Amino acid sequence: MNREYFTDNMSVETLAKFTDKLINFEKTAKQRNIKSTLLKIIPAVAAVLLVIGLVNISNIFTFFYTPDIAPEFHAGNPAAGEDNLNSALPESRQGENYIFLIVGRDNNSLADTIMLVNYNVTENKINILNIPRDTYINNSSYTGKINASERMDGLGFESNWRYTIGDTFGLPVDRYILIDLEGFKTLVDKIGGVEMEVPVDMYYSDPEQDLYINLNKGWQTLDGAKAEQLIRFRSGYPTADIGRIETQQKFVSALLNKILKFDANQISNLFDFSANHLDTNLSAMDAAWFAIKILEVEAEDIEMHILPGEAGRVGPASVWKLDKNKTVELINNYFNPYEQDIPADSFNIAE
Repeated sequence: MNREYFTDNMSVETLAKFTDKLINFEKTAKQRNIKSTLLKIIPAVAAVLLVIGLVNISNIFTFFYTPDIAPEFHAGNPAAGEDNLNSALPESRQGENYIFLIVGRDNNSLADTIMLVNYNVTENKINILNIPRDTYINNSSYTGKINASERMDGLGFESNWRYTIGDTFGLPVDRYILIDLEGFKTLVDKIGGVEMEVPVDMYYSDPEQDLYINLNKGWQTLDGAKAEQLIRFRSGYPTADIGRIETQQKFVSALLNKILKFDANQISNLFDFSANHLDTNLSAMDAAWFAIKILEVEAEDIEMHILPGEAGRVGPASVWKLDKNKTVELINNYFNPYEQDIPADSFNIAE
């Protein structure tokens, strides 16, 4: 069975009944506060909606549902009980323009990969910002680096990261996705691996992290285990973490290009993550809506960026020092969900 079959044979009445059941399930899940169950059915809901015909679903499902956006960023430190609105920020947000935070966590519960994604649904454009994990910011984490934000005040992933992104860049976080290494490897295996050129020979061993990298340079298909080695390798690049990020961007581009070419049946197999490997505030309805919309994006409308700055040191630590002027310009050009520019004084960039 394929997409054309379902598009031709699924009636509008059947689709309406299905979406009505989906809404009822969402209400029931909230009443029972069963987050783990909701996480497990997110994949199934998205998959079924995709399989039963993209055209009809887009006309019906997206007509009555639009994901919420985050409230205005609160500039106060949540650990101190402060809750003051950043009055310098613009007041009006664009309706279908969403900011995602995607964090890949290593075995030490530190952020190993950090990406901000601006998905402009209206224009069918996606911009992805890679944030070096050694980025030095004005926060109270024990290292001063952004990758320790989750540990900053002991409040956990969501509160600390929302505060960090808002305080540093003046941006709201509408949706977040935290994925661990096992979840990442599972995703790559489910799409049949990713074909790309490994830029250099990669050899590295770190028994404390249970990390062993052994990849040869050249074109190859990377399964989940090899993909992990590729994205975590950084010791062999002249530019260290920036070289690593450039390779990560090529990998993400290859992964997205493959997914965007899938048909509905193939996509239906991708969303089978256990709650043990994935933490997100995407609801079942959100996941279905974004899954439908993202297939309208063309590969050429996905752009990758790196947070501008330069390598430096703060005391004994190697860090990535941000260039404030270039950061303000980049955020406003590609990641600003507001109708007006975010003023420079809303950025808290460590000088």
